[in-house]
Amino acid sequence: MDVPRRRYLYHQAEADLLAGTVMLLVVSLLLVIVKPCDPPFKIAAESSVELVLDNAE
Repeated sequence: MDVPRRRYLYHQAEADLLAGTVMLLVVSLLLVIVKPCDPPFKIAAESSVELVLDNAE
């Protein structure tokens, strides 16, 4: 697996990388290999919640 190493070195050449960036580079490759976003799998987000606050005293 030379791809993760090449990606890391390419992005690291300009400046130090934060842990989140390194994780993104590695996880993006894993998503392509494992294919959890392809059928029959679907991505689902949490339901949104709306909070209404009444500040009247």
